[in-house]
Amino acid sequence: IYQGKTKVIDSGDIYDTEYPGGRLGVFCLSQEQTIWSQLAYTCGSRLDYALRFDGVDDYVQLGTASQLHLTASFTVSLWVKVPSGNTNNLPAVCSHDNLLCLYIDQGNLKGKLGKRTIVGRGFNSGEWEHIALTYSSLNSELSLYLNGNRLTTASGVTSYTGSSQTVYIGKSGAGTAFFKGELDQLRVWSKALTTTELRARALLTD
Repeated sequence: IYQGKTKVIDSGDIYDTEYPGGRLGVFCLSQEQTIWSQLAYTCGSRLDYALRFDGVDDYVQLGTASQLHLTASFTVSLWVKVPSGNTNNLPAVCSHDNLLCLYIDQGNLKGKLGKRTIVGRGFNSGEWEHIALTYSSLNSELSLYLNGNRLTTASGVTSYTGSSQTVYIGKSGAGTAFFKGELDQLRVWSKALTTTELRARALLTD
């Protein structure tokens, strides 16, 4: 919202399926005589904010597992795109000790928590794919999702104990593997999202 040429408030970019559309309005508190003239809105083209990794030494260092709330129930989700034919040992999100990891290897989507590794079906290289790893401490279940569809679930999995371990985007903890491709819209929740919730996220394809 602008007053003359001065910006009063800006919501920032909104790309979220939780906002399906509806009425546009303005709350005006204690300003009964305010008149809004030429109030309008525009929907601009979506900008490309994806991170591109060279597969050699590019990575992003996040906080610790404790700071990211990964030591109980959690969900890690993001969009990934890897070059065609390149689907071997590509870490998307991994802890320093490699005991918590969401990655692509040998053409498959894989998730690891502690000593348990789960494997999903073949991964499509050359295309944008929405991937997610969820863990429910209540049910002790670790699940993998691809484009909102649950691929596999393992039961009897214990919570992650590496609270002080640093978490990385695009590299394994030991630094022996680096992601090559593009990553976008990484999100971390302190709960295990449902299939319905993840499917809604995966519907946002633009």
